Amino acid sequence: MSTITNIKSEFDQFVPVIKAQVVEHLNASFDRFEKEYGKVGTYRGNGAWDHGRREQSRLHAFAKFEHGGSTGRSGDPMVRSQERIDGFAQKCAEDQVAGFVAKLEKKLCDLTDCEVVDVKGPSFVIRGNVGNRHVVVRQDIILKRSSKGTLFNQFPARIYVDGKFTPESKFKGLGA
Repeated sequence: MSTITNIKSEFDQFVPVIKAQVVEHLNASFDRFEKEYGKVGTYRGNGAWDHGRREQSRLHAFAKFEHGGSTGRSGDPMVRSQERIDGFAQKCAEDQVAGFVAKLEKKLCDLTDCEVVDVKGPSFVIRGNVGNRHVVVRQDIILKRSSKGTLFNQFPARIYVDGKFTPESKFKGLGA
């Protein structure tokens, strides 16, 4: 009998999907910054901790000095480092999937005969049973950015029991 715990490896297929979302977001952030303020490292602002300075500070971790050295002076131009972006995105994706699976194990612990089906990029369906009831969970993977600039994923789910939408609180009561 398969449970969410038994099919953990099924969720590894979402690591590349999340990684691609993060890479796309960071590259778009570089593009926006460079269009508005110029090269990372060169923006000075008006002395206040404005949006440009916050964004430059965040992007600094994913850039390298244009002159190729490992250190530079304040104001030295920087260019995006695809290697740093890719490394960060891979770790971020792996951590997000691990956290998601842990939440699924807690939320769907009573689900048996599980399978991941109907995978369409960042959307998928989990099917299984609770007792003699058929359960379908529709999941999405959405990339968000907090007000502090931290990237994270949300995994909104809609649970259907015997074809009817069921809130998570009612679903938890089915397995008891």
